Amino acid sequence: MYQQDCKIVEKEQIKSDVFVLTLESKEIASKADPGQFVEISCGQNTDFILRRPFSIHHVKDSTIKILFRTIGRATMSLSSYSKGDILNIIGPLGQGFEISKEAIIIAGGMGIAPLYYLAEQMLAKGIKPRVLIGAKNKKELLGQEAISELGVEPKIATDDGSIGFKGLVTDLLKQEIYTQIPNPSSLIPTLYACGPEPMLYEVAKIANDNSLDNQLSFERFMACGLGACLSCVCETKKGLIRVCKEGPVIGGEELLEV
Repeated sequence: MYQQDCKIVEKEQIKSDVFVLTLESKEIASKADPGQFVEISCGQNTDFILRRPFSIHHVKDSTIKILFRTIGRATMSLSSYSKGDILNIIGPLGQGFEISKEAIIIAGGMGIAPLYYLAEQMLAKGIKPRVLIGAKNKKELLGQEAISELGVEPKIATDDGSIGFKGLVTDLLKQEIYTQIPNPSSLIPTLYACGPEPMLYEVAKIANDNSLDNQLSFERFMACGLGACLSCVCETKKGLIRVCKEGPVIGGEELLEV
């Protein structure tokens, strides 16, 4: 873990409210695993005393990327930064994904943020995952082109059917499992998911019903990112865990009410 002042070397606006920042940090980039995150100080205003967590979206050479949507004052402040500006960052933090030999990746909305890097690392190891991406509608869809550029054609689900499968991405997952899982002698996939919490619980239930391993990346408010403040606790079968420390990737079998 490092705390550093990192230069913004590139800023991209991919939608009216969605941005990608490329940050220079040789140390963080060299240690970052898929599923880990960084904590960023989003401004000098007293409103932003607490850092905000952002998944590591991509790593290349001495840089990392974060993908974020402007949903409050802190992310609005972050979106105002420009190439060449400096951000104070702590990372990499948390427990990341463990890569299996067969995988289905399920992204809901902004959940594509940590899953793009996961897919990229799987491909680097010779593993071609199946990727499902869900969104409310075509306008809000994220990650389709980026995943396609990796050589994986994702399957899309939108609530309104404006593109791809009409329905929830978890409904598409059920269809994928029931029609695409090969014969018993073949490798059984692990499910990897990130998105809204109800979606994660549904993925865990689907995995449990089909005896599939699953790894879920939870999105919680994390004031410190170090396990000290307890603002991100999650109740599991083993008791309360700190999502920032024992997570953000949690095995679905540990969740209650699955």
